[in-house]
Amino acid sequence: MSLIQLIFFLGDDGGSDVEIVSITPVRKPIIPKVNSFEDKIKSNRYVDPDWLQNLCDTYKKLSKETDQESQNQKIKKDLYAKQNEKALAPIEDRIKRHMAITETVILDEAVEEEPTLPELTPAMLERIKAALVPRPPSAVVAEGFGLRITRNDIHTLANCNWLNDEVINFYMNLLIERSKKEGLPKVYAFNTFFYPKLMESGHASLKRWTRKIDIFSQDLIIVPVHLGVHWCMAIMDFRSKRVEYYDSMGSHNNKCLTALLKYLEEESKDKKKTPYDTSDWKAVNMEDIPQQMNGSDCGMFACTFAEYKCRNAKITFSQKEMPYFRRKMVYEILTGKLMM
Repeated sequence: MSLIQLIFFLGDDGGSDVEIVSITPVRKPIIPKVNSFEDKIKSNRYVDPDWLQNLCDTYKKLSKETDQESQNQKIKKDLYAKQNEKALAPIEDRIKRHMAITETVILDEAVEEEPTLPELTPAMLERIKAALVPRPPSAVVAEGFGLRITRNDIHTLANCNWLNDEVINFYMNLLIERSKKEGLPKVYAFNTFFYPKLMESGHASLKRWTRKIDIFSQDLIIVPVHLGVHWCMAIMDFRSKRVEYYDSMGSHNNKCLTALLKYLEEESKDKKKTPYDTSDWKAVNMEDIPQQMNGSDCGMFACTFAEYKCRNAKITFSQKEMPYFRRKMVYEILTGKLMM
């Protein structure tokens, strides 16, 4: 850096003294230039080549897994479609038979009229409505047969609710009570806990259940069957030597039928000390019976199958009568007596 020379004219008397002064400029520190934006970019992981490569690899893996899952779903869809086609074939055949044009009915032939259902009067309906109020849930609305039915229990008969064990067990006792009338089949009904115990532990766990009843002196033995989320009904008919299975969704249950026949054999050995021959009994999965059209009326169908069977009535009801049967059952539980 060059010197800077200054000339001053000094003198108090106005003289012309001359002094030359040299000044060296102050050196400023050298500050390196910094590109802060560039540094931020370089330190950001999202522009790191490795991160970008990992991201691409991850998405390729996800895309491959998604494609595989789509293929699996397509395979399942095709499989279910084939199963549904196979399952629906009998139903389609049944519908075709129902829709087929039949011969004209000859007027002079006697046509059996279906019996009319008991009327629910306005007074009955008011009592039913009052019982279906769900509060307080623990309030008892009916007692009998060593059982108590609360508002919470009776409310399972409202709308499209699922029936619970308490309601079905109370109704089974109403069937037994009605069977004491002259002219009706003698009926005994097991409660809802019989079937799961039979399937789990066999006859040995049920010996004490029939200490006070001779099931072989009955005409009909009613067995409610609960399959987790679905109610069915099994009936042992000593008159015709048949064990029948009623499912409102059309399924078969040979395991249930076999277990009930074996139960009869074991019960005879235990109570009568003699073998019971079931070789001439028939195990029947009932066909062409009313089918439910929703997912909540299975308990009603099961109870109604049993009620019709226990009075030797032809099974003629359908889904459209279920709201009526629900209200009727409420009234029957409240009064402790079946209306038919």
